[in-house]
Amino acid sequence: MILICCFARLTGVKVVLDLFDSVELKLSGNHTLKAILLKYASRMAKNSANVIIVTDSMRYELLDERYKLKGVIIPNYPSLNDLPDIKEISAQSSPKKVNGKVKIFLGGTLYRSRGLNTVMRALDMTPNLILHCAGWIYDNTAKELIEHPQVIYHGVVDQKETNKICSKCLVNLALYEPSNLNNIYASPNKVYDSLCIGQYVLLNEETELSKWISKSPLVKTMAYDNAAFIANIEGVCQSKISVPRILRYRSLFVWEKFESVLLNAHKVRPR
Repeated sequence: MILICCFARLTGVKVVLDLFDSVELKLSGNHTLKAILLKYASRMAKNSANVIIVTDSMRYELLDERYKLKGVIIPNYPSLNDLPDIKEISAQSSPKKVNGKVKIFLGGTLYRSRGLNTVMRALDMTPNLILHCAGWIYDNTAKELIEHPQVIYHGVVDQKETNKICSKCLVNLALYEPSNLNNIYASPNKVYDSLCIGQYVLLNEETELSKWISKSPLVKTMAYDNAAFIANIEGVCQSKISVPRILRYRSLFVWEKFESVLLNAHKVRPR
């Protein structure tokens, strides 16, 4: 990253910085030498960038004032091409069970601070939950999770397959340990994936996102370590979401509405 910054300064090449997961936010409160050096590298990248992409207005407000003029918001929305057909969704029964057991979903990068211990405690509380998960195994906690007898691990699959698996479960879990600003200001695509497939999503209430998106009937919130809430999730997510509401979400929260913003950030003409 530092070499790219130096090259940009020397050549005048345009640099677009995509802050999908901010190093500075991840290391908030960490004052080790390694953290200080990484934060310095992050600031160098911001100084050298012509455009800084963030994923929502909350993360934009976290930018220093000197960087806001460079800031562009491009949300973490799904592409319509990756969403299941609306007819397939409307045909599914609710709640979503198999052999009397409720199916729940967890996807993305799987590691401890994504609520894995809370989820495993919930599974241990009741035999009536089956967890389907897909994504990258990042640490030993994730390895332990996929070995749990109530877990079906689908491996690393593309976004379209992820949404297909998720749409057949009752709820999508989006849990972020509130241990740093990157997690507190989490901006996950899985929330908008869920809305656009008529899927319940469970967020922990310590996240900033949960404070406004919980107005949607599809979004449920709980404390990060509340395993009992997950164990009893069927009682919380009972109503069937109408097709018109799903279509409404698909008119608002899709990538196609922001593709031109990304192209403009790079000054690329659409084909």
